Amino acid sequence: MSGRNVLLLSPRKYGKSSLVMNTLDKMRRKGSLCAYINLSRVTSVHRFLGVYLREVILEAEKNKEKAVLLFKRMLPRTHADVEIDLDNLLDPGDKDIKEDRIQQAVQEVMAFPQKMALKKRKNFIIAFDEFQVIEELDGESLLQSFKCSVEKNNKVSYFFSRINLGDGSELGRICDRYHIHKVLRLKKIPRARLALYLSQRFEQTGYRLEQGVMDEVLKKANDYPYNAQFLCHELWERKNEKKNIRKNDVNLALQDIIKRQSPFYISLWENLTSRQRNTLRAVARLGGEQIYSKEFSRAGGVGSLASLQTSIQLLQKKNILNRTNKRYEFEDVFFREWILTEIH
Repeated sequence: MSGRNVLLLSPRKYGKSSLVMNTLDKMRRKGSLCAYINLSRVTSVHRFLGVYLREVILEAEKNKEKAVLLFKRMLPRTHADVEIDLDNLLDPGDKDIKEDRIQQAVQEVMAFPQKMALKKRKNFIIAFDEFQVIEELDGESLLQSFKCSVEKNNKVSYFFSRINLGDGSELGRICDRYHIHKVLRLKKIPRARLALYLSQRFEQTGYRLEQGVMDEVLKKANDYPYNAQFLCHELWERKNEKKNIRKNDVNLALQDIIKRQSPFYISLWENLTSRQRNTLRAVARLGGEQIYSKEFSRAGGVGSLASLQTSIQLLQKKNILNRTNKRYEFEDVFFREWILTEIH
C-alpha cells in the first residue's frame, strides 16, 4: 500500500504463488489494480510481452472488446508490430519483427501500467512469480527498459517472488537493480499449525483420523505444504468410502504415489551422472546436514570434496535439492522415498 517494491523468497513448493495471489486479491478489494504474471511459462521476449500485456490490459479493462480498443489506442507502436488475441497470449504471428522494433515495443509496454494508473487514479500492483526467469531471457533491451520503468513508474508497485537467494552479492545486485525496498523470506508453516489446518479439512468432509496420522503425514512430507497436501489428497481418495484413516494408511498412500510417479523418477534418475546419483543416494540415506564432512563422504561414498560440491550445485540448478538452514533437502520428498525404496 505504501508503494514500495517487495521481494519474496523461498524454496519451491512452500506456497509462494498462493501467497502472492491471495495478497493481490486483498489489494484488489482495497481498490488497487493488480496483475499477476507467472514467468515460469515464458520462453522469449515476445512471449513475455504477450503475458504482460494480456494481464495488465484485462485488469485495466474487463470487457475484451474495449480492451482491444484500449490496446490499439494507448500502445500504437506495439499494435503496429504484433497481433493480439486476449483469449490466448500476444503472439508476433508470422511477422518478422526487427530488433529495433522490439526495443520500441518493450519501452511502450513497460510504460503502460503507469499510464493506466494515472488514467484510473489508482495504484497498480504487478506481481512477477518466478522472477528469476526474466534475467534468463535473451533480451538486454527488456532488462534495461524494465529497470527504467521500475524506477520511473511511481504509481506502480512491484511484487517479485522467486526461489531462494543467498545473503551475498547476488541479492544485493537484484535489490539495487530493481529498487527493492523490502525482502521477505517465506519459511515452512509451523507443523502444529499446518497439522491443524489439514486435520480440519478432513473433518469437514466427514473423515476420522487416528491419533498421530497428521504427524506421520508431515514427517513423510518434510513439512512442505505442497507435498503434505499431495499426500493428504491421496489419503482422501483411498479412504473415500470408509472415511477412517489410520497411521499405516499413510505409508500405503505414499507407496501408491511412488508407484504412480515411478516412470518419471526412472527418467530423471537415468539423466543424472553417476556422481549425482551417489550424492542423492547419500543425502536420502544419511540426511542433508554436514554433507561436506569426512564422515558423510566415507559413509555416502560420494568421492572427493570438489566433485561433491559440483554435484550439489548441479542438483540445485536442476531443482532436485534445496538448501535450507544449512541443510540440503529434496524438493520432491517422494523422489527421496523412491530412491530409498528402489535404489541399492
